[in-house]
Amino acid sequence: MIYFIICVLVAGGALALYNMSKLEDPEIKIKQAIVMTTFPGASAHQVELEVTDVLEKNIRSMKDVETVTSRSMNDVSMITVQLSTLIKDRDVAQYWDILRHKVDDVQSRLPEGAGRSIVIDNFGDVYGIFYAMTADGFSDRELSEYAELVKREMQNIEGISDVIIYGARKECINIELFEDRMALLGVHPAEALSTLSGQNKTVYAGYYESDGYRLRVSVNDRYKTVSDIENLRRDFGCDHLWRSQGMYQHRIV
Repeated sequence: MIYFIICVLVAGGALALYNMSKLEDPEIKIKQAIVMTTFPGASAHQVELEVTDVLEKNIRSMKDVETVTSRSMNDVSMITVQLSTLIKDRDVAQYWDILRHKVDDVQSRLPEGAGRSIVIDNFGDVYGIFYAMTADGFSDRELSEYAELVKREMQNIEGISDVIIYGARKECINIELFEDRMALLGVHPAEALSTLSGQNKTVYAGYYESDGYRLRVSVNDRYKTVSDIENLRRDFGCDHLWRSQGMYQHRIV
C-alpha cells in the first residue's frame, strides 16, 4: 500500500508539473462571472422582484453551475455565477457564451426602464506590456488614428489576444442655437436639429432600369467632414466654426 501511494504521488506530481503554466504571465481561467443590470429609480426590493429574480431563475437552468449568488441594491442588480471546478479551462469561454444567451433570452421580460444586462467575465485578463504614445505637431485625431493602426498590427502577433487603447479623446460637435436670432429669422430650432439628425440616415432610393440595365440609385449628401456641417450657414445663417481642445463648436445664428 505504501509503494502504491508513493507511485500515485509521483505520477500525480509529474502530471501536475507537465500541465503547469510556465509563462511569465500565464493565462489564468477564472470560472466566475458577474451579470450587472441597472434599473434607475427602483428600490432594492423592486430590483429583486422584477430584475434579479427573473435573471437568476433563467441562469440556474445552466448546467455545471456550482453557485449563483445575487445582490439587489437601489438602481442596480448584481448576480455572481460560479462554474464548477471540474470544467476544463478550454471550455470556460463556451459556458460564458451560454450564459450570455441565457441573459439575452429574458431581456424582453425585464421592466421598462431597466438597462440591458452586461456579463463581465474577463477577470483573468493580464496586460503585461504598456506603451505610451506621444507626438508633437499632430492633432488628437491623427494620434488616435495612428494608435488604431498600431493596435491592428499588434493584434496580428501570435499570442496577443487583446489590445486596449486608453486615453483616446473622442471628438464631438457641439451645436449652440441662439433662440432670439432664430426667432428673428423665422427658423424653428427643431428644423435645424431634424436636418442634422436625419442627414446621415441611410435612405433606400431604389433602382433605375433602362435598356436592359439596372442601376442602383443612392443618396450621397451625407455629412463626412465638419466643413459639411459648416455649410448649414446657407440655410440657417451660421456664424463661424472653430476647434478647441480636440472638440468642435458650431454656432447657428
